[in-house]
Amino acid sequence: MVESSTAKSQRWEPLLSLLSERKRLSVQDVVDQLGISPSTVRRDFSELASLQLAKRVHGGIVATEVAYEIPSRYRKNCADDSRIERIAAAAMDLVGPGDCIAFNGGTTTTAAARALALRADLIGPPGDYVVTVVTNAVNIATELVLRPHIRTVMLGGVVRPKSFETVGPLAMHMAAELTLDYTFFGVMGAQPEFGLSCGEDSEMGVVKALQERSQHSVAITTSEKFTRTSFTRICGFEDIDLVITDDGIDADVAARVRDTGVDLRIV
Repeated sequence: MVESSTAKSQRWEPLLSLLSERKRLSVQDVVDQLGISPSTVRRDFSELASLQLAKRVHGGIVATEVAYEIPSRYRKNCADDSRIERIAAAAMDLVGPGDCIAFNGGTTTTAAARALALRADLIGPPGDYVVTVVTNAVNIATELVLRPHIRTVMLGGVVRPKSFETVGPLAMHMAAELTLDYTFFGVMGAQPEFGLSCGEDSEMGVVKALQERSQHSVAITTSEKFTRTSFTRICGFEDIDLVITDDGIDADVAARVRDTGVDLRIV
């Protein structure tokens, strides 16, 4: 039976954390610490090496220069909330070989970028980019830049310390020159009557610029956001193609979202 990319991602997360901490792992280390079978560990070691996430050595692996860590606020939130992982996996299942996609910054988009990085089915021959990722999030670019199968494009601009996102005219001008298959964006609010919103007008401008250059626009957000509005409206639900959220969304709210005409996917 073929293993799903979601299951593999969930297993690799603690394995990479352990590798980041210890810098070198043997098969027995992983068996003892994570309870994974030796044959699975050996297979994972080989796949991690092919992704340049580790270097294969006799009896185990050693850490490479890949940046495993993301800012602690994103790592903690992703690890503590299985809803985010489900949403991220469902979003990245939409991506195929040759696609050009974009992310803004945030917890859910960071998890989506990680899920994409662990998609073993998107690995191509050495030196060949299989997927292109455009982002204005410094932490997401750091996550992806050394993956040999992902071309990482970082939007220029002024970096906001709070969100690790580049914003302003430079970021918007660069986004306006691109052609994208998907834009995946997180939000602070998703109230059905008001639309999708974020906390800063500068963030809104970059997201809208990416959406305008994208064939498909996908909002990825946890269910509590559907009871909130934030400072700046990005767009209405009728302006995008798909919303992916978790099963905590209220049934009445879900019905009101669907009444806007958008495709709502609950995972």
